[in-house]
Amino acid sequence: INSILSQSFDNFELLIVDDGSEDGSIGVIESYQDCRIRLIRNEHDFIGSLNLLLQESRGKYIARMDSDDIMLADRLLIQFNYMEENPDLDILGGGMEFFGGHEGVFLPMIRERRLELKDFIDGNILAHPTVMCRRESLQRYSLAYRKEYIYAEDYKLWIEALSNGLSADNLQTVFIKYRISPKQNSSKFYTQQNA
Repeated sequence: INSILSQSFDNFELLIVDDGSEDGSIGVIESYQDCRIRLIRNEHDFIGSLNLLLQESRGKYIARMDSDDIMLADRLLIQFNYMEENPDLDILGGGMEFFGGHEGVFLPMIRERRLELKDFIDGNILAHPTVMCRRESLQRYSLAYRKEYIYAEDYKLWIEALSNGLSADNLQTVFIKYRISPKQNSSKFYTQQNA
């Protein structure tokens, strides 16, 4: 929350879904006195909570973030400016710096063109927690996360977006510090995710 509220770009709403937590998260969220924060409570339903965020968002763009990661200070500014300068672009991802159980940096491969479906054949090349999307583009095609693709719901969303003619790209810019943990879905459900 601190890393988001201290962004160099400050014209945003911060939607936080409490997905049935029992660890005092709501108290932490409510301790912030910032009018940009909007708390949404939901039963424990990961995919449902993601879709609830899409439905509840009011801004021109949606920037995705996980609760255990840290947003770098200029992330929103860089992505906002790039999306404004490229009005034909619907989805923009970027790089991540790992911390926690593993250290390193992921920078997406850059192409001379926008991403195409064939680029996703070998796997997901848009890092979900780095993505900024044009809200109106997602709504135009009623795009949402699909429960039947749990653990790969973002991959399915990108495939559906590109299949509907939306455009996607990556920047070789690190936007977040991404926490590596044995508790995260990509670690716990690696086999199911690949399937």
